[in-house]
This record gives sequence, structure tokens and C-alpha cells, in this order.
Amino acid sequence: MALTFADEAIIVTNPEVSSVRDSDRILGIIQAKSRRALNGEEPVKEHLLITRYVPKRVEDARCCRTPTCRKFCGFR
Repeated sequence: MALTFADEAIIVTNPEVSSVRDSDRILGIIQAKSRRALNGEEPVKEHLLITRYVPKRVEDARCCRTPTCRKFCGFR
């Protein structure tokens, strides 16, 4: 897998709940299965990119707010 030798990971997600859950799942795999994790090294640097963010959909509660996406994926 490409993630095995990654030093950095850019996780791209949409603000819909199902997409954010999938992103969280991928982050968990990276944290557990990367070479860095298996060797006890410094973790892979992770970045979260939220696409298709439409404020109107957030106001209508059809999408997650940015802080919610970040929190769900374990970003501070």
C-alpha cells in the first residue's frame, strides 16, 4: 500500500457525515499500518482538506461544520 512509506498524508473529504467517517477510518489505518507506526517512529504528519463546503448546506444541517469534521477525525 502507498501509505506504508508515507511521511505525510493529505486526507481529502467532503463535509457529509459518511465521508468524514471514511476519512477517520483511513486516518486510523495510517496510524496503525504505516512503516512509521510499525517501527515506533514519529507518526505520519496528517493534513485534512475539506472540499465541496457550502455554508447554506451547513446551515440546513445537511453537512458538518469544519470544527466538527476536524474533531471527528481527531484534529485539534
